[in-house]
Amino acid sequence: MNIHEHAKNSFSKNQLMLKLGIPSNGAGIKRLNKLIQEERVDISHFRRIAWNKAYLKVEKDCPVCNRKFYTLLGSPRAKTVCSKSCSNTMFRSDENHPNWTIGKGSYRERCWRIWGNKCAIPGCEWDLTVEAHHIDGNRNNNVKTNLISLCPNHHSLLRLDDENKKWIEEIIKQLVEEKFSLPVTQGEGRLS
Repeated sequence: MNIHEHAKNSFSKNQLMLKLGIPSNGAGIKRLNKLIQEERVDISHFRRIAWNKAYLKVEKDCPVCNRKFYTLLGSPRAKTVCSKSCSNTMFRSDENHPNWTIGKGSYRERCWRIWGNKCAIPGCEWDLTVEAHHIDGNRNNNVKTNLISLCPNHHSLLRLDDENKKWIEEIIKQLVEEKFSLPVTQGEGRLS
């Protein structure tokens, strides 16, 4: 079979390339176009639009920068924004970030607004680095009565099983009771 007969039995350039054994890539398309032109092959019956396109190409406005861009409507890979930069702006900051917590900032910021950006233990002047400690040991419990700011030294004392741990737990219990006028109960070796 020659190229004319293959072209009559084909509906697209891609189908014709497969029948002729031409690779379906950029170089193959150039080679096929050259053959069609040199051999004066009739391709008027070829479909101009790919028959297997499942998604409609639509123009959208970027919600970040308001530029126009094209995406495939309904596609699982449909774009929401026009570029990587706009994607970083939209999805990686503020309320759109997957780790964003309700209100302003994280539990650490909430803790520091209550206790200040210094160790809450009286007499400790450490303020270089401060850690937020979950009093009941549950890091998912971020209520204000369960958070206290501690310096790394006092925070590390809570990981020990000795008199220092009991001493620091008693101080934390008193501080929380004074700060919130709430009794804090003790249970299973941790304040709760």
